[in-house]
Amino acid sequence: PQVLLGSDRRTLSMKSLSQSRQHRNAGRISMKEDAGSQGLLDTAMQDVKKRPVVVAGDAVALLIFAAIGRQNHGTDDGSVLLTALPFALSWFLVAPVLGAYKQAPTLNQSVAAVLPSLLVTVPIGCFLRGLLQEKMPAAPFWIVAMVSVGVLVGAWRAFYFQTTVVSQTLNDFTEAILEDDD
Repeated sequence: PQVLLGSDRRTLSMKSLSQSRQHRNAGRISMKEDAGSQGLLDTAMQDVKKRPVVVAGDAVALLIFAAIGRQNHGTDDGSVLLTALPFALSWFLVAPVLGAYKQAPTLNQSVAAVLPSLLVTVPIGCFLRGLLQEKMPAAPFWIVAMVSVGVLVGAWRAFYFQTTVVSQTLNDFTEAILEDDD
């Protein structure tokens, strides 16, 4: 069957109408996907803004990783900041999107939140470091980096979670005592 459209009397078959509809829907899908990824980025940035202390602690953990590595290998070229840069760059670009800065309700979830980011960002950091040095690091370095960054960032996150829980508990206790006095 054919359909007549408009004053110019062009004809379209049902097949071309269906293809046209699919084309329009494909555009809507890609616009939704773009809006979804923009929403994901916005949410990730909001998570980062809400947790500046966690961000700072992650940066310190990455600097400690670089300092330990430089000390163990007797590296004199460059600086700790330059050594940490590839890892920090990959961490702070990718970790927020992978949910590393979402508020976690438990200690285990707080530490586990860094695992997806760790699995993605450390290899990127190793690769970027290799580009800077014009020589890719050996495979054992990638493994040691993964474990070291995981331990440092995980320990920092556990410490932060515990201190915030203790602080909140003390605040709640103090508030309860003050309310009892009334």
